[in-house]
Amino acid sequence: MCCGNTCTKYLMFIFNFVFALAGIALLVVGALTQAQISEVNQFLDGKFSGPPIVLIVLGSVIFVVAFLGCCGAVRESTCMLTTFAVFLILFLVIGVVIGILAFVFKNQIKDELAAELRSAVDQYNSNQAIRESVDSMQKALIGIVISLGLVRTFKRSIAV
Repeated sequence: MCCGNTCTKYLMFIFNFVFALAGIALLVVGALTQAQISEVNQFLDGKFSGPPIVLIVLGSVIFVVAFLGCCGAVRESTCMLTTFAVFLILFLVIGVVIGILAFVFKNQIKDELAAELRSAVDQYNSNQAIRESVDSMQKALIGIVISLGLVRTFKRSIAV
């Protein structure tokens, strides 16, 4: 085996290992988001619980595919590398379709989320469960805003 093949083999292993770690990270972020969103899901009627589940599934699939790439590269298995390549092409097509759909339905998603939040704020004083959910969401958002250093932007958006 020449130096180029060996270098390619190990580079492919390293990159797929990084993608496997990214898949695990997506899985963890999805699980943590699902745990957090369950607190505010009462006034969102479960409409926005899909994205964390998608992150969990996507992280799992990315991990499995990256693992196929790692094993295929180290073992130099044509079958594993072909399966890996087919999954990568499939992911590219699915990613483009999801991007287009997100762009097309961006305003509808934004409007629906705004309507649900307005409804929750209207029911803030009359419903204890909604009050707790809104308070929990506000605490989480304030923490994020402060940690990102966007206090001025946040104040301007409240004043509007």
